Amino acid sequence: MDMREQDGISLIDQIITDDNLWGAYKKVRKNKGAPGVDGITVYQLKGHMEKYYQHLKLKLRDGTYEP
Repeated sequence: MDMREQDGISLIDQIITDDNLWGAYKKVRKNKGAPGVDGITVYQLKGHMEKYYQHLKLKLRDGTYEP
């Protein structure tokens, strides 16, 4: 995965900000999105994110995240 830097900040660091990740959650929840490949429903997503949030961010940052 090629995460180039712009102005000294890597793209992945911009993506995994708290505002961005929780903002994405809110959009999915508002739209009542369908479960992803991991089978987690929009109604289960908040609890899953709260439980695994830091681990998720680390896996996204190092390129090892798999749903």
